[in-house]
Amino acid sequence: MIKHRENHQNLGSFAVKYNSEGKRICQICDKVLLPRCSKYCSNACQHIMLVRHSHNFLKAEVIKERGKVCEKCNLKTNDLILDHKIPIAIGGEEFSKDNVWLLCKKCNKEKTKKDMFNIAVERRISVTQTKLEVKADGTTTDGIPSKTKVLGIMPNEL
Repeated sequence: MIKHRENHQNLGSFAVKYNSEGKRICQICDKVLLPRCSKYCSNACQHIMLVRHSHNFLKAEVIKERGKVCEKCNLKTNDLILDHKIPIAIGGEEFSKDNVWLLCKKCNKEKTKKDMFNIAVERRISVTQTKLEVKADGTTTDGIPSKTKVLGIMPNEL
């Protein structure tokens, strides 16, 4: 089944959180906020939120940890692309450091070609499964009796 992006949101769209006493609390750690704080109790909590919901911040964090090196061919370059090991469309986590790696343009192009093929295969499988669902009356979702499909005979050939 094809999956769509779920966690990518405009960071300004997160509503202010309140505790049971009606006091504003941090989006990350649920500490009561000081009057001058809007949504986070510290820069550390704000950074955590940014890494969880922004590809740019996630990329910067991954570069800090792993360096400016293509993780496939070991080419040192400043021009790296943050790529998902398992594409989001086929179930990969969008903001997980375990599911992303830094690739040079050449390696990313090769990987994207493979990903597009795999996503197309997943879409075909998803469409086929949807079409072949058998209803209670013995027909599939496209109206053809399921027994004729199993036999490979179409109704107009009977």
